[in-house]
Amino acid sequence: MAGTDTIRGIAYQQAHAIHLAIEIVEQYPEHQLRVEGTDDVVDIEVLDADGRLVGAHQIKSHSGAPWTPKPIADVMRRWADLNEPGATFTFVTNGELGPGAQTLSDILASSEPNRTDRLATELGVSEALAERLTFARIRVDLSSVGALLEAAERRIAARLDPLLRDREEEAVQCVDRLVRVLMERAAHNHPAERLFTAAELRALIGGEHGERGEYQWGGALKDSYIAAVANTPPALVALTLTPLPGGEPAVDAQSLLQLSAASVSGPTGTGKSSVIQVLQSSAAATGRAVVVCRAETYIPGHIAALVADALGFSVGTAIPTYAGRKVLADPDAVVVIDGVSEIPEATLEHLAQELKPLLNRPGLASVVLVGRDPAVLRRVMGPAPTHQAFGVTPLAHSDQERLIESVLGPTASELTQIRARAEHVLGDGARNPMLLTIFLKAGAVGSAELTRSAVYEKFLLHLAARAPSVDARTYLPLLGVVFAHLLTAQRRYSDQYEWIASTDEVADSLSSATDGASARAVALHTGLITEVGMGVVAPFHDSLADYLAATAVAAGLAPLPPRSPRNPLRMGGLRQRARCRRLRPCHTGPAILIRARGAGR
Repeated sequence: MAGTDTIRGIAYQQAHAIHLAIEIVEQYPEHQLRVEGTDDVVDIEVLDADGRLVGAHQIKSHSGAPWTPKPIADVMRRWADLNEPGATFTFVTNGELGPGAQTLSDILASSEPNRTDRLATELGVSEALAERLTFARIRVDLSSVGALLEAAERRIAARLDPLLRDREEEAVQCVDRLVRVLMERAAHNHPAERLFTAAELRALIGGEHGERGEYQWGGALKDSYIAAVANTPPALVALTLTPLPGGEPAVDAQSLLQLSAASVSGPTGTGKSSVIQVLQSSAAATGRAVVVCRAETYIPGHIAALVADALGFSVGTAIPTYAGRKVLADPDAVVVIDGVSEIPEATLEHLAQELKPLLNRPGLASVVLVGRDPAVLRRVMGPAPTHQAFGVTPLAHSDQERLIESVLGPTASELTQIRARAEHVLGDGARNPMLLTIFLKAGAVGSAELTRSAVYEKFLLHLAARAPSVDARTYLPLLGVVFAHLLTAQRRYSDQYEWIASTDEVADSLSSATDGASARAVALHTGLITEVGMGVVAPFHDSLADYLAATAVAAGLAPLPPRSPRNPLRMGGLRQRARCRRLRPCHTGPAILIRARGAGR
């Protein structure tokens, strides 16, 4: 019987094969696909109508220690020996690249004049052999099998007649059928029996060929999208942008519409997403489309699908990938990618590669990247000659008091006192719209001395009141362990499959009477978790996820996540929260949620 790792590897390979099949039908309708290539170094072949190899893929699931350069270098040498200089070769893996493997990947992706020399040295081969690797690349795709299959279902659903009843279920059945047929073909010995002709692929993928009128970006779809995003509720306070570094004067969000490449950075809660919402709605009022994508939903190699999913999330239906490509080619459109600096490093590298043509060629959509870390955004924007960087302007005293009044509605004489107390507890965090709102809604305006961690605790209890039928606090420790595990993977978001599996697994490991399904329901009903894109969930505020993870670490329920090389200060803050004294349980139920103190102000 095959081991667990083998089964996972087969599933990962088949999920990528399905996406390749869809891509062939949509973009290269005369091409063919073969599973288990004619040489062992190739798992999937893409052939043209005459049977010539145009693309080869080796797809490896890998867990545990990061990849070392040797096994990947062996694969590259074997591919070079096949002497297919006109075909692309992609080594796809969900495993982390170690330093040596990352160096090899960087050389392969390089366009420097000495690329061949460096590659020959790195692989220990002749320059002539290294020259055969002109179109060879390494791609790290950390997407789970479930996320890949769900994305394939959306792509297939978008091809079906929108009037078809239960087209989502039809798409699920189509993906299930593809998995079965791929497995059956892969078991054949003769290469011809493992081949899918263009006609077979079209029949298996199904749907309509060509572009439907309702999905034409220049017509009905664009109008539907603009109508869907035009009525965004206004922000509680007017937010402005400050040019970086240290530029003056502040400008409004609409200024981004005049730029071909821009970035907006700032700590969590400063209002970056709110600024983008204002930009989106104000542009819609003039008939211009600002398409807001979430970086968390990006699958490496599929940036057009990222845009299509963003359209579908707003209009409420699956949108075909070709519509995303039309948006990217529209010089009047603005594509915003939010959460860029919060995705894992390997995913970020591939996003940067896919953005290069968009940032360098005139006549395409404008790009705005949003995230916490300005250095990461600057690195991704590196090729853009006209990139302008901004930060969200911190709240002035008058803005703070306006926000306090909108949340609490106090008399004018109390505003200054409440603002001063917020500044005493939160420090500079009081100039952060979200943190100030959390402080106010947590009922922290009284006279009792509070730390910032105590504010988080009170706010979570405030959220828990939204689910009065259960003791929501019973499930917070479980969610804290899940967030700690996600932070270990350098992220706070999760696809739906991983979210279900993680909460169930943690529930089984805890001694208290909790279950994953109830924890998920509580997280959803209280608003602690929200859907940020097609099939992806995330905490409604990162700092709450960090706080819950810290309580889990402090209680000994989860190990301390490793320091993130890309954002050591933020992980350091979590470490500080976790190095707290363990005080009494903060409720009368199962004594596993420990109050995290000493988080600092």
